[in-house]
Amino acid sequence: MLLEKSIMAFLLFTFFPSIPAPIAKGFKPRTKYNETEARQLIHLSAGAYSTSPQGCINKVFGKSANLYKLFSSSDLLCDFVNSTCSSYILLNEQQKRVYIVFRGTETIQQLILEGYESHAPKVNFFNVGLANEYFAHALEVLWPNVQEVFKNPATRLFLK
Repeated sequence: MLLEKSIMAFLLFTFFPSIPAPIAKGFKPRTKYNETEARQLIHLSAGAYSTSPQGCINKVFGKSANLYKLFSSSDLLCDFVNSTCSSYILLNEQQKRVYIVFRGTETIQQLILEGYESHAPKVNFFNVGLANEYFAHALEVLWPNVQEVFKNPATRLFLK
C-alpha cells in the first residue's frame, strides 16, 4: 500500500511537475510580496558566502549595480568550534534602501551545533519573543557591525 502511494506520487510529480493554477478573477493579493524582489534577495544572500559579495551584487542588479554601495561586511567567530558568522550591508542611496544580508550555515560542524542547540530552551530575544540560542548569539556577534548603518547620519534618513 505504501509502495503504491509512493509510486503514484513519484509518477504524478514526474509527469505533471507544474500544472498552472488559473488566476481567480478579481483576486487582490493580501501582501506586498514581490517575486522579482524575492529572487534578488535570495541571490544577494548567496553573496554572503563569498569573500566579496560584489560579484553577486553585479549579477543581481546588472547595469544598475553601480547604484548599490557596499557599506560594510563582517566575518566573525561566533561559536566554540570556530565557525564564522557573516553579514554585509548594501545601500541604494537613490531608492533610499538598506539591505542587511546574513550568511547561513557553512560547515557540517556548525550544522551539528545548531541542531544540538535547537533542543535547548529558547532565549528571550529583546522582549520581542523567543529565539534559538545559537542564532540569537550569532546576531549579537554581528550586531555591532550592523548597528553602524543605524548610527550613520547619511543612512539614518533611509530608515525613517
